[in-house]
Amino acid sequence: MTESNGAIGPTYPRRSGAGRRGGGQGPLREGRPESRDGLASLAEAVGRAAIIAIFDARGRILHLNDLGCAVLGCSRGEVIGKGPRRLDAGGRGPGALRECRAALRRDRRWRGEVCLRARGGRLVWIDATVVPCLGARGRPDRFLAVGFEVTERKRLERALRQDVARLEAVLDSSEAVAYLKDLEGRYLLINQRWAALFGVTKTSVVGKTDYDLFPAEIADAFRRNDQRALEAGRAIEMEEIAPHEDGPHTYLTIKAPLFGPGGEPYATCGISTDITQRKRTEEALRQSEERFRRAFESAAIGMALLTPEGRWSRVNRALCEMVGYSQEELLATTCAAITHPEDREVERPVARALLSGELSQYRGEKRYIHKDGHEVWALVSSSVVRDEGGAPVHFVAQIEDITPRKRAEAAVAERARLAELGSEVGLCLTRRGPQREILQQCAEAIVRRVDVALVRIWTLDAGGEVLELRASAGKYTHLDGPHARVPVGSLKIGRIAEECRPCLTNAIVDDPDLSDLEWVRREGMVAFAGYPLLVDGRPLGVLAAFARRPLSDLEFQAMGSIASGLALAIERERAEALLAHQATHDGLTGLPNRCQLILEIEEAVLEARRTGGRCALLLLDLDRFKEINDSFGHHLGDELLKRLNPRLTGVVRPTDRVARLGGDEFGILLPGADEGGALGAADRILAALERPVVVEGKALVVGGSVGIALCPDHGSDAATLLKRADIAMYAAKRGRLGRVLYASELPECTPQRLQLIGDLRRAIEEGRLRLHYQPKVALPTGEVAGVEALVRWNHPTEGLIAPGRFIPLAEQTGMIRPLGRWALCSALRQCRTWREAGIGVGVAVNLSPCNLHDEQLVPTISELLEASGASPGWLTLEVTETAMMEDPAHARRVLELLHEMGIRVSIDDFGTGYSSLAFLKELPVDEVKVDRSFVRDMLGSVRDASIVRAVIDLGHNLGLQVVAEGVEDGETAHQLARWGCDLAQGYHFAPPLPPPRFAAWRAGRFRSGEESGGGLAPLPSSGGPGPEAGELVADSRSGTGWEGVAAQEG
Repeated sequence: MTESNGAIGPTYPRRSGAGRRGGGQGPLREGRPESRDGLASLAEAVGRAAIIAIFDARGRILHLNDLGCAVLGCSRGEVIGKGPRRLDAGGRGPGALRECRAALRRDRRWRGEVCLRARGGRLVWIDATVVPCLGARGRPDRFLAVGFEVTERKRLERALRQDVARLEAVLDSSEAVAYLKDLEGRYLLINQRWAALFGVTKTSVVGKTDYDLFPAEIADAFRRNDQRALEAGRAIEMEEIAPHEDGPHTYLTIKAPLFGPGGEPYATCGISTDITQRKRTEEALRQSEERFRRAFESAAIGMALLTPEGRWSRVNRALCEMVGYSQEELLATTCAAITHPEDREVERPVARALLSGELSQYRGEKRYIHKDGHEVWALVSSSVVRDEGGAPVHFVAQIEDITPRKRAEAAVAERARLAELGSEVGLCLTRRGPQREILQQCAEAIVRRVDVALVRIWTLDAGGEVLELRASAGKYTHLDGPHARVPVGSLKIGRIAEECRPCLTNAIVDDPDLSDLEWVRREGMVAFAGYPLLVDGRPLGVLAAFARRPLSDLEFQAMGSIASGLALAIERERAEALLAHQATHDGLTGLPNRCQLILEIEEAVLEARRTGGRCALLLLDLDRFKEINDSFGHHLGDELLKRLNPRLTGVVRPTDRVARLGGDEFGILLPGADEGGALGAADRILAALERPVVVEGKALVVGGSVGIALCPDHGSDAATLLKRADIAMYAAKRGRLGRVLYASELPECTPQRLQLIGDLRRAIEEGRLRLHYQPKVALPTGEVAGVEALVRWNHPTEGLIAPGRFIPLAEQTGMIRPLGRWALCSALRQCRTWREAGIGVGVAVNLSPCNLHDEQLVPTISELLEASGASPGWLTLEVTETAMMEDPAHARRVLELLHEMGIRVSIDDFGTGYSSLAFLKELPVDEVKVDRSFVRDMLGSVRDASIVRAVIDLGHNLGLQVVAEGVEDGETAHQLARWGCDLAQGYHFAPPLPPPRFAAWRAGRFRSGEESGGGLAPLPSSGGPGPEAGELVADSRSGTGWEGVAAQEG
């Protein structure tokens, strides 16, 4: 303060504890009285820089310098003597004056901002400092105020505060964290989000640094990032980690330096967004993507992503391996490019449905084309991934290679299809009918089932030199043309037959032996299968097939099996034809046999009756034939009979029929012949017999006796004509008359015949007949499987009489019934006796035609079984084909009744009768017996061997046991065993034996079997092949009865 004279007094020293506002220094002391005027002078002196005012103790203005007057817009006179209240505009209100007075009372200076009202009402802000000045008594009596106008600054501050307020409001409304820091890292401002996240107030953070708030390592990171922004001089983006109660959070922060008017940075601004959840989501997505990538890449099945346009965008290794392309190759192409052409059209609507949302997913099978060209079957599961707007992003496909399964399914289907083919062909081959039709049906079945273009079947002609086309199906069905007859060894087909080897190829155009290459190329043929039709290595024909596609191994095998079946069928047909021929023809001479002759006699009789014509029947019996057989052996006698065949047929008309009835007896049927024609034919026959027949260098002369019967003179049926021709023939033989025409006065019974009939009746009544038993041996083990009962008659005066002599007498006189009952009763009792002795063999007994058609047969056998105590299973009844065919329906009924009783049924002399195979297969038969006439010469005769094998195969196919009769040597036995024959009997093993000798023979065979292993070797006691001394073998064709197959034993 200044004195009244204006002098400036001394100043007080600064008091301790003075604050910034309301007193920082003590009052100024007045040194001299003139110091009051000195204050005014001082005010004027410094007034050019500051506003100076002097107040008295009561606060009235004593002085205001020029700058103050200029700022307030008034003259000095207008303000002198007035108090400050008159100028106060209330910028800080009464509070500023109270603060000032309070400070001055305590002798403290005061500093603060006051708002004054200048002229015109303009507000002026002054930053003032008021200092008390002490008077003479040491008390303040004046006050010095020094001020500077800060009106513009206050305006700027006010504007800044408004801006900051608006910024704070904006920042507080943001979900992001926002803050300002000065260059030292002190927080100048934070928003509400920042305070809420970290649990603080906004004001408590201002002035603090990150080190005050966070762990050191976090604060270090924040500080480094602040420096990066300052050094960069621009806004930069970064991620920062901040601790929270639930763990560290990640923030995406943008930090930027703030620059002052001079371009120097003065602060750092930061805006941070919590991206913790996003980071967690991204990490989960990354992990999911990694799992997907690992699963995608390591999946055992194909995985792929495809664009909506169908291009591969991502594929795994399994898919690449499946289709044979590298990943790069697949990504450069489309799915359709490697899809099978037939499947592309199927996929297009499926893809459209998936893209449109009609289908949420699709699962189906399709085919890809492997890089190397083959098909790859796949099970595809596909769906569409869409973006948030529902637009398709890509297809996701799982592709499983199902080629092995499809191949297996195809193989199963193929096997089923080929099995159906086998069944169809097998059914065709079992049908009866012309061979050409059957082969054509088989060829058509192959074309249909195997899907080949052409199938043809050739068979060898009778000469075995030319293949004849018998069936053609597929592209060509005609049987003519250049391939209708192919010589063996010519062309591809002929070479297959010649080499007896199949030709199978799926590259027929590469075959150097192909002669029709142009045709093959023109027709697009790819595969060829040619099979020789072989039986026992012998070619019977060729099966050939062409296909426009490769054939599988199964298809090749199936057609090979069919070829084998065709060969067997052809061979069977030939064998059946041979059997049919043999059934109606004599196996030795090739002439028709008795059955065939009877049929032709009946036909001739019917024709004669229809036309009123005539016919004649001649029976020829050779003279001296028995002596030739006994002297030179059966083989020479057989050869003699063969040589007589052309002589007899050569002296009769082509329409006449010469037949061998059995042994040395022949029948000649002369259709349309009268008595003269018959006598002339008989004379020519007898003349032909008078010429010697040279056999093995021996000139043999045989004569003959001919009996003649005329139709209708002597009979109108075959049986009557045969009987009366036989009577006439015996008359011719007895009287050595050469030829005799039947006459009613010819005797039918001679005294010798009547004597023999009486002796036979007594033998049956007195039990003088005996049964011998011939073993049936199992092949190849040699085990005794059963015996056949054979009747023997040792006549008191004539010795051993052959069954062929007395059995016909029994049949003709009705004694066959008591004879049969005795034979069956004796056989069953003997079987029971053997069983009780531990010899477990069954017994076979023959039924004669008379017995078979006896209405009391079944009750009689039932009675005998019960009386003997024998089991029905021990008994086998053997019936000849001829006996069955006399009345087939009755025979079937009887055999069914016997079979139902448990009795086994056997067809005897199989192949010598004329039975229908269709009829035989319906009979309740357990066994067939191959006639000895076929077995005897089978090693030297291809025809007999074929018949034997055919009978064996036919029997087995019908489920029957097969027995071979007349086995007389070991080679025959072994060959039968190789062909699969089940049982054999004959002199190679043993002759028919009485019961004691049979028991001894069997016991000796067991001992021999223990020592040598058994087998097919004959027992030394059997005496080798052929009948033993004293045994008689009669001809079975003379009729057999309960005596068994006496004619076939051995």
